[in-house]
Amino acid sequence: MNGGATDRVTIRGLRCTGRQGVTEEQRARPNEYLVDVALCTDLGPAAEHSYAELSGNVIDPKTGMRLGASDPRSGGVPVGY
Repeated sequence: MNGGATDRVTIRGLRCTGRQGVTEEQRARPNEYLVDVALCTDLGPAAEHSYAELSGNVIDPKTGMRLGASDPRSGGVPVGY
């Protein structure tokens, strides 16, 4: 089932808000979704990178800006993406 992957990351109870629907009226109202997500993969390649390298991929949900390596929230200064 996991295609030979040796690692698993699970997030349970992730609460999200989104607009979804067939009609414009349905899409106009935000809906709350509660989801569970599981990822089965080989995380070995990720272990080859430093936290500073990976932290540049973190996006601040309030601003939509990438956080660089020296930002206290991720290790970096925000830069546009």
